[in-house]
Amino acid sequence: MKQELTYRCEICNTVYNNKEICEKCEKNHHMPRDIESCRYRPITCNQAGYPDRITVVFDNGELITYKRG
Repeated sequence: MKQELTYRCEICNTVYNNKEICEKCEKNHHMPRDIESCRYRPITCNQAGYPDRITVVFDNGELITYKRG
């Protein structure tokens, strides 16, 4: 029987055979720090109540806006 050793990125759950590549993957992910702003539509346009756009502040200070599809 052959034993195999793998490593899993704790952020995206990708499995790697190489520890260094897995560590690089984990360090590459930027984590959300805060929500800068949200844009909502009135109930006549969006009865679900979820925002159309959210601007997120990440751990490196970068602001990224996500749009609902």
